[in-house]
Amino acid sequence: MKSTIVFLAYGYLVAGATGVLVYACLLIKLLRAQGILQWFRFKEVAIPVRETLAFVLPGLVSALAMCIAPVNVFLLGRLRTMPEVAFYRAAVPIADLNNIAFTSFTLLYTPLAARLFARADYRGINDLYWKTAAWMSVLSFPIFAVTFSLAKPLTIFLYGARYAPSGPVLALLSLGVYFNVILGFNLQTLKVFERLRWVIAASVVAALANLVVSAVLISYMEQ
Repeated sequence: MKSTIVFLAYGYLVAGATGVLVYACLLIKLLRAQGILQWFRFKEVAIPVRETLAFVLPGLVSALAMCIAPVNVFLLGRLRTMPEVAFYRAAVPIADLNNIAFTSFTLLYTPLAARLFARADYRGINDLYWKTAAWMSVLSFPIFAVTFSLAKPLTIFLYGARYAPSGPVLALLSLGVYFNVILGFNLQTLKVFERLRWVIAASVVAALANLVVSAVLISYMEQ
């Protein structure tokens, strides 16, 4: 049986929807068995829409702004060739290894910074910021050293000789990711300080800058 990629997409959609429906039925059954469902009064629930949006919107905008790789893939596919898209896609997951320490420390940094902010301990937040940035820089450096200085041999070792052009791409991406790591938790600190407008503005500017700069560089390389 031969099918298109659209059929595969429909399959993923149906499978995901089925999973959500099954889990919802199991949750309702469990709540009813525990006698908890009877305490729900949905008509009396007041949803703080404004407060919820004020909390969720900055995170949503910043998350969308961080979707740099899909945007660059689209631009490469539009302005260049599919092999170059493959070279870029091969380098992205290796470069993201530099984010391992960053992602791990995020789970610890935000609650600690929020607790210090509640106590108005701004000196403690400053120390926490720079200490975590220093630790992340040290822990991420071995990965950066390999993915940057040995970018081409690493891509050839992992993907084969035909992916040798991914070497310079990997080196540049690793440099960018590591530079972001050593700067520390800027976005998380702004969220803790409730500078939501700054978060949204910075995320929008970053997304637009990435779009414009990427399009210009890809077009320039095409010439």
